[in-house]
Amino acid sequence: MPTPRKSQRLHLIEGTFRKDRHGELPDINAILEPLGDAPKLWPAVKKEIWKELAGLLPPGVAERADRTMFEVLVNLTWQMRRSPSTMTPALAGQLRATCGVFGMSPAGRATLAVPTRPISGSAESYVQHGKHAR
Repeated sequence: MPTPRKSQRLHLIEGTFRKDRHGELPDINAILEPLGDAPKLWPAVKKEIWKELAGLLPPGVAERADRTMFEVLVNLTWQMRRSPSTMTPALAGQLRATCGVFGMSPAGRATLAVPTRPISGSAESYVQHGKHAR
């Protein structure tokens, strides 16, 4: 089975974007929509965990489209803190994997080439100036 295609944004974050292969990019600010606040119906404890974990994310990793996966991370973190003895090895593995996806582990950060400060301008200038490189 062939490997699924990566999005342009993922190529940009990983530092593998090439205009000749991946085409034109939209405005970088349209790509990097913020993650936003925790769901309104959540209890205060989970909202605090959301804020804490959102503050630990490397810049440019999570956006609005990643909210559902980030909710999984928050719920797993909440479960681990609430009752560590109920964390099965499978749940601990899910927590580790989800942290890695968001670049919140040393191995996860090693796979990302995210910007260290906010980006201004177009994606084209971002790529042309080599700020996407590791």
